[in-house]
Amino acid sequence: MVLDINLVMEMFRNNLRTRTAIVFISIALISIVIVSITTNILIINSFGNYVTKSTDKEFSNIANTLAAVYKSEGGWKSTTGREIGHAAMMEGYGLRLRDKDGKIIWDFSSMSYMMNMMGKWNKKNISEKTLPIIVDEKTVGYVDIIYYGPMMMSDLDFKFLYDISRYNVIATVIAIFIALIISIYVSNYITRPLVNITEVAKKLEKGDFTAKVYDIPKEEELFKLTAAINHLGESLKNQEILRKQMTSDIAHELRTPLTTLQSHIEAMLDGVWEPTHERLKSLNEEVLRLINIVKDLETLNKFESDMLKLNKIKFDVSELVKNILTNFEASFAEKEQEVVKNIEDNIMLFGDKDRIAQVFVNLISNSNKYTPVGGKIKIDFYKDGDYAVFIVEDNGMGISKDDIPFIFERFYRGEKSRNRETGGSGIGLSIAKAIVLAHGGKINVESEINKGSKFTVKIPL
Repeated sequence: MVLDINLVMEMFRNNLRTRTAIVFISIALISIVIVSITTNILIINSFGNYVTKSTDKEFSNIANTLAAVYKSEGGWKSTTGREIGHAAMMEGYGLRLRDKDGKIIWDFSSMSYMMNMMGKWNKKNISEKTLPIIVDEKTVGYVDIIYYGPMMMSDLDFKFLYDISRYNVIATVIAIFIALIISIYVSNYITRPLVNITEVAKKLEKGDFTAKVYDIPKEEELFKLTAAINHLGESLKNQEILRKQMTSDIAHELRTPLTTLQSHIEAMLDGVWEPTHERLKSLNEEVLRLINIVKDLETLNKFESDMLKLNKIKFDVSELVKNILTNFEASFAEKEQEVVKNIEDNIMLFGDKDRIAQVFVNLISNSNKYTPVGGKIKIDFYKDGDYAVFIVEDNGMGISKDDIPFIFERFYRGEKSRNRETGGSGIGLSIAKAIVLAHGGKINVESEINKGSKFTVKIPL
């Protein structure tokens, strides 16, 4: 049979599946060998105890038989129990009978020893013991017993032990073979999800963000790992979509003011327009808008890279919310919006006052913009444990379910018309989220299209 070198290399390849199989097989082999050796030792010891107990029982039977003969004959004579001694000698026992004073009545121990020396008896096990002969609870004599082992029986005993050991070895080999198969199966079962995850990770690395692990394992740890890699793929796919959209959005945000600047300047250079104060002012506003976009991007980048230093002070954040709402009264009145305010007093917070004000202003401004004339806006501010909670809820145009996961991404706007009167630059919520996270807080949104939105901000006090 030709050995496939590729198969051998695959078996010994340095990967998790091979290592896992080797570990399982090693544990199984060590366990099986230890159990096999321990079982063999216990069997031999148990058999030895069995032989010892059997011998002791035979000794007691000999003493009891001699006691019965003594009782039937009424005492010791030179012939009392001699037939017992002869019979015992044929079974490998050497007996010496003595009366209660220790006087020898008869002795077959020497003859039994000579027969043993002639090779007719087993020389492997020799036991010696002296037992009292008791009649009517009185000691009437003693029997000295020497056991050399019965004719041929010892060989059977050793054959029995040999067979037990041989069967034990066979069972060990079978157990090792079964353990080998089970170990390979278990290692494959455990590592298969990891192999699948690795394959998906390679595809993600190459830019295939649609790749997923479809064979979901039931084990909790592997299930979580699979869910994480699938979530990572989905996130990368969304990020790729956002990246492309952000590039388009940035181009759009910059194209309009630059186009306006170019057309106005060209018209002035060609003598079509006079460089009047009003036209120069309009050009300056476009430049300022470009500068503001760049500043917003720089601010957001600083927050997201932890480079922005927060000027934290302890201040009355309740008073800050009230002042901001006062500044928006004209905007609310212009759109005839009903505003319900529930502001808890005297909440002190340690943070960057200006940045936190920027978050509140952004959320209230968005609510004002996207709530129609005559709409309703509800603003709650209260203390919840170690957090200050700020909630802005309205019955405006709302946000679609598809847009909610991306609403805090820079330049993302669910309203695709790109109308600056409502849409802004699409970076305000990104900055708001960055500021809240920089303070160790949380911000989330609940919304339904054409029913309104609810933004909740929690900032540690």
